[in-house]
Amino acid sequence: MPAAVLTNETIVQFSNGDTEAFNVLYSQLWWLAFSHAKKYLPEQEAEEVTGDVFVIIWNRRQEFTTLPALRKFLLVCVRNASLNIIRKNKLSRTVSVEEVNELFSEEDKSTLIRFDVMNAVEDAINTLPPQQREVILLAYKFGYKPDVIAQKMGLSPQTVKNHKRLALEKLRNKLSLVDFLCLVAIIERHFS
Repeated sequence: MPAAVLTNETIVQFSNGDTEAFNVLYSQLWWLAFSHAKKYLPEQEAEEVTGDVFVIIWNRRQEFTTLPALRKFLLVCVRNASLNIIRKNKLSRTVSVEEVNELFSEEDKSTLIRFDVMNAVEDAINTLPPQQREVILLAYKFGYKPDVIAQKMGLSPQTVKNHKRLALEKLRNKLSLVDFLCLVAIIERHFS
């Protein structure tokens, strides 16, 4: 059975107390939270922090309306809880590049980078005018081609391409070069 996808709709369901939505959220974000905690703590303590943070998120579920906001809260909460344990136990642990390379596989590091890029891209997309945002989201998130986007939005394919061009110009100024190039690579795959 394929894993459920974590979307803003899932977050809305979760914020309304849907336990199935929480299970999806937990299964999709547990590794991100745990990996973040392991930057600061040994494995057992990192697991405890991760579990505690998900309890906090459940108790504060009504505060979350979007996936990027929840992800940011999750990572900040994990960091703060980890630092509190370090202070409490007076553990002084610094993490070197070599330790990070030992702790995380290439796939883990790639996943963490992907989450960072996705957050930056989603934040930038949310600043676009409505039609440009919709064109980019339909291409970026759903992989629709220009003719399908045009049909869904009731526009001509050329207007869709114009909205895409204008949106990408704005996003180029809002995103780092790496984040922008990742976004363009994803979108161009569908606009080709």
